[in-house]
Amino acid sequence: GDGATAAGSSVAVCGLAPGLHRLSFGAEARVGNREAAADVQAVVDILAPETAFSVAGTSAEVAGALYMRLGGTFVITAADLNVSTAPAAGTERLLVSVDGATAAFAGGTAELNLAEGRRLVEWTAADQVGNASLTRQATVYVDGAPPATAIAIQGPGFVDGLGRLVISEGSTVTLT
Repeated sequence: GDGATAAGSSVAVCGLAPGLHRLSFGAEARVGNREAAADVQAVVDILAPETAFSVAGTSAEVAGALYMRLGGTFVITAADLNVSTAPAAGTERLLVSVDGATAAFAGGTAELNLAEGRRLVEWTAADQVGNASLTRQATVYVDGAPPATAIAIQGPGFVDGLGRLVISEGSTVTLT
């Protein structure tokens, strides 16, 4: 299909550029018997899957650090993109490590329910022909504890039986 021809009992096809190619082939015996020509399409895929992550549930980024609420899901996705106009091989697996414990996920999605605390998540993806992405990582702070507040009264005052704060005009109330 690309204009090259070869002869012999076996022929290796290598050095094809990335993308879609059409290979035409057939055989002829020394006595003249000939098989019908056949065509096959070949895709040369040299691109690794691209990965991304998101949080399903409540999360926030504060001063460059990622916080998520306990019970949320840390989602890693991998997409094997096209080479030119050719289809890609497709994502075979994601390898994911959480605090050093590694697990493999078939396909292009890994959904993680992380334990409370600081978590280091690392991942890489490979497609079905072995192209592997670079390892990426994220530090995630998983928080399940609600904030606690306290009231301090400086000067005359108290909290009555109905939960109301009763203070004098010169009292200071501090909420922490």
